[in-house]
Amino acid sequence: MRDRGFIYWRLLSTNPKLARSIVLKERPLISDQSYTLETELLEKLIQNIGTLSSVYCKQPEDFVKKLKDNANAKEVIEEDAE
Repeated sequence: MRDRGFIYWRLLSTNPKLARSIVLKERPLISDQSYTLETELLEKLIQNIGTLSSVYCKQPEDFVKKLKDNANAKEVIEEDAE
């Protein structure tokens, strides 16, 4: 923040007209719709917001071996129950 203040101060002290045109210039709209997540994955990441899965944007089962083994075991049990 301090460095930004120094930059503005220096700009104002050297060329006030240029400073005005820079500060008051219309800014472009920033949007990015190229990166979207599937609804199911997004819900899972929200449930695990405090874990690394939200950082990696992967389900916990995808990168934690113990959870992967537990998930596979549950699938086998569910298949056997049917």
